[in-house]
Amino acid sequence: MEIRTLFPPTWKNLYYPPEKTAYVYFAGRDEFPFPASGNIQTRYAQTNPRLLPFVKAAYAADASMLGYQGYGQAPMPEEDFRNNLKNFTYQPLRTGLATGTEGYFARQDDFAIMVFRGTEKGDPKDSFTDLSLLLVPEPDYSTAAEEPQKALRHLSFIESLFHPSPCKVHHGFQLALNDVWNEVHQYLWDYRKAHPHSEIVFAGHSLGAALATLAVSRFGGGNASLYTFGCPRTGNEVFCQRVVNQADQGVFRFVNGNDPVTHVPPEDLGYRHTSPPLRHIDYEGNIQELATAPVGDWTDLARVIQGLPRAGLFTDLDSRTAVYLADHSPAQYCIRVWNYVAGRVA
Repeated sequence: MEIRTLFPPTWKNLYYPPEKTAYVYFAGRDEFPFPASGNIQTRYAQTNPRLLPFVKAAYAADASMLGYQGYGQAPMPEEDFRNNLKNFTYQPLRTGLATGTEGYFARQDDFAIMVFRGTEKGDPKDSFTDLSLLLVPEPDYSTAAEEPQKALRHLSFIESLFHPSPCKVHHGFQLALNDVWNEVHQYLWDYRKAHPHSEIVFAGHSLGAALATLAVSRFGGGNASLYTFGCPRTGNEVFCQRVVNQADQGVFRFVNGNDPVTHVPPEDLGYRHTSPPLRHIDYEGNIQELATAPVGDWTDLARVIQGLPRAGLFTDLDSRTAVYLADHSPAQYCIRVWNYVAGRVA
């Protein structure tokens, strides 16, 4: 697999997925077969065990960008979407009526992935979701994991009001997932009942990463992992521990450069990230495990504000943006992770 060049740091490449001819999804699938079956798992484990989570991450990154279902500003035809997911059966989420939440569930017998779409430019519902920063109680769905709307949920909610350390999450993210939770839950548990020992990956970019984080915290079916790219903070410390407990196959949080979205909402408001360690991608393409991101929250927020066009408006999507804003581009995450995988075996 060839090392790919990053796209220019433009507003278009920040807000939208690549054009049809500019990017091949899952380009490494022949050289790096997806590590789903036992034989392939064993092969990776014997030849390069440290490479295994990065191969999974490369697939999860492409799957997350595919969740935008577009070529630049144009929608992706359904036939192309299916072709990109060849060898998988997929089920789309019906768009959430209140929040516009979108995603899809793709599955094979020995592996499945639950993907949520990130923030869509120009969608006021997504903007409302992102900006609803209040931390609110999150019930423990795992107490009756097979029932999406259980009576115990209400008891859990009441208990959380009086618990000395209640689990709390971002209000907007909670509303967005609640909007589609019944359908998400149905996909997950139908698959889990049919394939009790297969891994389910939860994945997403940006807002989609936050929704994936929240979704895995509700899943009590085991054999689950979480791969996020450019994920904002989603809840408090108690919530983060719940995520780690439910994602028993691992939490893999990737941060590209100084991606500003990974610094919000600030810790000063009670938010925390789901790990250390985080997998930090530096500007040379190296990926290292770090305890914290290299830039402080308020410094990064100031840079974001300074980097925005005046009045938040611009007309030229092909104009360049600041490097630290472009770090949030979904394509940068995909290219960086695939290049890392390719470079490790070169």
